[in-house]
Amino acid sequence: MERDIGLAEYSLAASRLSAEESALNWAKTASLAISTIIVFISFKAADYSDGIKAIGLSESQVKLGALIFLLTIGFMAAIHVSNLMKSKHLAERKIIVLRRMLGVSYGENTLVLPNWRLEGADSPFSIHLFPGYLSPKSFPIHLIIMSMTLGVFLLGDSVQHYIPSPLKVYFSKDFRLQKTFAFLVCFGTLLAYRYHLREMHDNIFLSISKLIAKMFRIRIVPNFESAIYFIKLDVEEAKRIQSHFECVERMAILIEDTVFFHHRGISWRGMARAIKGKFIGRNLGGGSTISQQFARGNFIKDLTPACRRKPVEIALAVWVESTFSKKEILLAYLTTARFDFEVYGFHRASKHFFEKEAAHIGSAEAFFLIERLGNIHGHFLGRRILQLLRRLREAGELNNDEISDILDIYRKAISKGLIKEKQRDLTLKEVEAQITL
Repeated sequence: MERDIGLAEYSLAASRLSAEESALNWAKTASLAISTIIVFISFKAADYSDGIKAIGLSESQVKLGALIFLLTIGFMAAIHVSNLMKSKHLAERKIIVLRRMLGVSYGENTLVLPNWRLEGADSPFSIHLFPGYLSPKSFPIHLIIMSMTLGVFLLGDSVQHYIPSPLKVYFSKDFRLQKTFAFLVCFGTLLAYRYHLREMHDNIFLSISKLIAKMFRIRIVPNFESAIYFIKLDVEEAKRIQSHFECVERMAILIEDTVFFHHRGISWRGMARAIKGKFIGRNLGGGSTISQQFARGNFIKDLTPACRRKPVEIALAVWVESTFSKKEILLAYLTTARFDFEVYGFHRASKHFFEKEAAHIGSAEAFFLIERLGNIHGHFLGRRILQLLRRLREAGELNNDEISDILDIYRKAISKGLIKEKQRDLTLKEVEAQITL
């Protein structure tokens, strides 16, 4: 970005932030006034009911009308505060982005300028849209909710006349109606507050995944939006260097997840096959889909034990499918997956194994790279490779010349020490002898 344009954009963003802060401060003051009005009308509604009877309204109708009016005003005030908070936080993020584009960074000075503050942040996603229910920033919402709840207890008995007969017995004693109504008001307002401050990829499936992670005590990434941000940067970097995605995408589906385009994150048949393999002591193939592997590699920090991690992985895979398209999942998986020790992304793995850019990857190189995904220890798994080569040749996905090129790639990788043959498994020569070109 040109410096003059950047400074102009920065000035505009700073003035916008100042305006948003003024509007939010006004909204907080207005919330206090609205809460006072709600409480006042709740106390006085019954006093004015006699005067309104002249136009044909009963006391319960007056109270009900006042209650509906007050709850509507309170709910709208809560939504307004939420939207102002969101606008303010987005303006703060824009300032961070512009500041980084202009080359300004606070580096490691986080002891003086904490990374969670606008002044000291280098990542836009260090500014959270949702501050938390217990944050001082949420005080106006709690004030509005308390006033609405008081209004429900003072005027809620007016709803008694409009409850169906079978329920009247239950709601006729001990403020049960007011308690139930107040709970619904509190829950609904807090839910609306949280909904309006949700991140782009935040939905019910992510909330369920976080809850499951807590239940099974599995650590996940603390900031999903930041993780997604860096994942998208990896994808854009691979596109920038004109990486050849097509061959790698095709091999990933053929080897890792043949039903990728036909499931919603989970392959129950694959999981059943993997469980069966555990019982009979044979490797019948993994049960994890590409979506599960993508979720495990990018959003789960505790990779063991598998029995506790698997429910979290499945829940996150469902969230991934609900948020991203199949194409986006596949590209993100290939550009972030681990291919070797500290080698992530096929565009980096191409330089690591073949010493060439990913723009020149063919079917043979793509097979080698995707086979590496299930082989984190750097071994030559002869039986698995032989099985894959036979299956793909029978399916017409590989011809004899491509298989010969694949074996030649393995021969070079073994000679360079990039991978090593494993004891009690087929060697490269045995695979060459059995593949019958």
